[in-house]
Amino acid sequence: LLDQLTGEGLKLATPLTPDRPAVEHVPAELRLADGRSVYDAPGAKLYATPEHVHSERMLAAGANRRDGLTLTPEQVTGFVDRLRESGIELGADQAAAVRGILTSGASMQSLVGPAGTGKSYVVGVLNHAWTDPQLWDGQQRQVVGLATSQIATNVLAEEGLTARNIARWLDTQSRLAAGS
Repeated sequence: LLDQLTGEGLKLATPLTPDRPAVEHVPAELRLADGRSVYDAPGAKLYATPEHVHSERMLAAGANRRDGLTLTPEQVTGFVDRLRESGIELGADQAAAVRGILTSGASMQSLVGPAGTGKSYVVGVLNHAWTDPQLWDGQQRQVVGLATSQIATNVLAEEGLTARNIARWLDTQSRLAAGS
């Protein structure tokens, strides 16, 4: 039953791991009973749904667009200096992330790092920058943080963002689009 369910699931999946070159030339003594090479690690093949692949491609395209709002390097330096004067100290990597994001012009940004490295803290600092009318010619801007879990959503809210769980946000957007 498990093999049958797995087979049905794989019919709906897109393989992310390409086949190894010359796999058909692996000698019989180096093949398992199911025909796979003895060198194939169990569970090493990666899969995703076609929808997931499509979403990732859309995000990548958004990250490559450079039509977003930007600050000059001098404006960002002034902002970081004002943070320091108010007692908010950024690590070198955090300051580099803030500078890079605020000056990039990318219409979509992604901040990636191991747990506990201060990503949420940096997003909180970016929230201060994006909502600071002094940096945007008096215009008031709003930031909404989206997170994949409720715990992460709560962390973003603690950093001062209006934060939403992505699943809940998408559900709300669907209901609004449907007119309910």
